[in-house]
Amino acid sequence: MAPVAAAVADAWICAPQQRRPTRELDRAVAPESGATAIRTARPSDVGQILEVAESLIGGDLANENIVRRVLAWRPDSLWAFVRNGKVVGGFSMLMLNSRGLDALLAATMDTRDPPLEFLAGAGETPRAIYVWGTAHISATDAMLKMLVRLQSPPYDGANIYAVPHTMSGLRFHQRWGFHPVPGHPRHLSEYIRLCNRLH
Repeated sequence: MAPVAAAVADAWICAPQQRRPTRELDRAVAPESGATAIRTARPSDVGQILEVAESLIGGDLANENIVRRVLAWRPDSLWAFVRNGKVVGGFSMLMLNSRGLDALLAATMDTRDPPLEFLAGAGETPRAIYVWGTAHISATDAMLKMLVRLQSPPYDGANIYAVPHTMSGLRFHQRWGFHPVPGHPRHLSEYIRLCNRLH
């Protein structure tokens, strides 16, 4: 049986034309109401976020020590989705510097164990953002809030990259304007920010 990522990538390549119009991530709007809040994750949130991710995505994730190392390097790399005081999901990113973006595009970076030399430090503007993982339990409102957060500094000028690992991830990419990076061996997709497009 094919791994999830390969199966999803094949689905992307073979998928029929979308019926729903593509939306622009840079024009996402937060819901006027919603019970789920987003905040930068605390060290005590890491285990809970990983539990949700493992239950929805599977075990092929960065381990907790690696996540904590990245979080210590760049505290806004991990966001918690919180409802009624309980963590119900999260959104994790690798904030890449120029070297990190080059390595990602060349498929030479181990995204499950990223070297810190490829990551923008705290206070630095990222050259690009790699969506390291996202998982939630009925927290679509939090995802929209997260997309709106990415429209603000220091994230608003960084193109966003990701690899879909589930069918819901694939649908998310197709819906929000991601496109496959041609010929990339890991089926990387990219969202080019509106400010970076030629007009």
